[in-house]
Amino acid sequence: MKHTPGPWVVESKSQEGSFIISRPGRKDGTAFSSWWIAFVGPCLENDIANALLIAAAPDLLAACKALTESAALCFADILKTGNIDPINGKAYRLAKQAAGDAVAKATA
Repeated sequence: MKHTPGPWVVESKSQEGSFIISRPGRKDGTAFSSWWIAFVGPCLENDIANALLIAAAPDLLAACKALTESAALCFADILKTGNIDPINGKAYRLAKQAAGDAVAKATA
């Protein structure tokens, strides 16, 4: 099963205090203006935190995958040579940054 690709955003807050998580539509107008992913609420104390976490889900998944893959390459380098290949080290640093950015998006 595949999920709707990101990015997902917290699009709006309704008058009832609910949040809509959506995938923005295409800018050329040939598709829906947005696709609804989830509807959170209304009126719970943690609704905005839940909405932000749901909206960050695709970023979190991608960051976790990249971090796992790049960490495996770095550890393989260490086991093989005792050092980390600079390319794998850079990939790990980028993946670690993406993971931090995704967590920040989820907890803003």
